[in-house]
Amino acid sequence: MTYSLIKIGEMKERGGDLNGALKTYQKGLVASQALAKANPANRALQRDLSAFLNRIGYIEGQRGNLVGALKAYKQGLVAERLLAKLDPSNNEVQLNLSIALTAIGKTKERQKDLKGALRYYQESFSIQLKLAKASISNAKTRDNLSTVLVRIGNLKNRLGDLKGATQDYDRAIQLNSNSAVAYANRGGARHSLGNLKGAIEDYQKFMKLQPQHSMAQKIKELIEKLKVELKKKDDS
Repeated sequence: MTYSLIKIGEMKERGGDLNGALKTYQKGLVASQALAKANPANRALQRDLSAFLNRIGYIEGQRGNLVGALKAYKQGLVAERLLAKLDPSNNEVQLNLSIALTAIGKTKERQKDLKGALRYYQESFSIQLKLAKASISNAKTRDNLSTVLVRIGNLKNRLGDLKGATQDYDRAIQLNSNSAVAYANRGGARHSLGNLKGAIEDYQKFMKLQPQHSMAQKIKELIEKLKVELKKKDDS
């Protein structure tokens, strides 16, 4: 029954009926919670419970109800942690745990709780890094890890930890040397730290990777401005 309700809810989502999907998921959640509570070691029941809560969290987030989204995601995280504990060697289970942590991080970021978001992103990244060890040479794996590090760096940047942000951008670039956003964001952090030469180099790399970007003209003007600043600094 619960599985069929998940499928019905997904069909309603695909059709654009978010309210109908939410009601279906909420109906399934009631039954799923009772079954999972009675059989806490049953992995299939815990997966269903997590699925309902994650879909509810997603829809609530789409509707702008961030409090409701966070509540559902956190309840789903309990199930994901239990699954990870029951099956610690299952990479798919560990990946799902990482995804659940990221969902909470994104919701907290939307709520402007940057420190809270950072904690969840960092835990998610640590899991992804462990999973990626066997395939770290894979370009897609490296790109995914790089993207997460940029997100973590951005939060540190917004929190005023420019050195920490720069270190995360460094690691992101090491994993993916074609990450234009990592160069641009590291350039901004370096500029704020007074490293004008490093900032210019990063912005130039960004321009090389994304010459048609909507911000290209502004970046180009910023490079010229920084060159003037650097020359004055060197001449003084």
